[in-house]
Amino acid sequence: MKTGNATRISLPWYKVWFDSLARPSVASYGYLLQDIHASPKLAYFWLVIGGLIGGIVSAFAQPPQRGTSPIILAVCGAPFLAILVVITITVVAGLIQWLARSMGGIGTYSKLVYALATFNAPMTIISSLLLLVPYGLWINAAAGIYWAVFSVIAVKAVHQLETRNAIIAALPVILLTILLIAVTPWAVTLMAHLG
Repeated sequence: MKTGNATRISLPWYKVWFDSLARPSVASYGYLLQDIHASPKLAYFWLVIGGLIGGIVSAFAQPPQRGTSPIILAVCGAPFLAILVVITITVVAGLIQWLARSMGGIGTYSKLVYALATFNAPMTIISSLLLLVPYGLWINAAAGIYWAVFSVIAVKAVHQLETRNAIIAALPVILLTILLIAVTPWAVTLMAHLG
């Protein structure tokens, strides 16, 4: 279906998620943004689903706590993680949008939040699955670098900015990544004491 000069396509969710993670480039993100389903509504749905699945997996990945079953942790923790993911992406996307527009970016918040959700939803699930393997917390910290790189690529695709300006616009994600890497040794120590 044609709309103006841009070709509109319909992509299944699994292709969008796979391509955003396996083929991260400005061209591939630009292609994903042509999907007729690309909307904030779908982005937030994916983020909620990713948060719920991630919360359930994380509940069973934790060492058993005295008096708390993994099922109770999943029932209580999964909705909390879903809400946290949505709030985090909403705030981060808003900050990125403001920075990108102040540097001459031409994209919209709707496209940006969709582009960010294409990789954040599956990465939330993958991140929780990594907690099931030895050194999973450390691997997650390293995966934070990919999160930052994917964010820069998404900003470039949505706002058509040069790399330097896209990096500056994605600074909220980069700072969160640095915080994640800095907190990981503390979290590993805490988990060792609890286990």
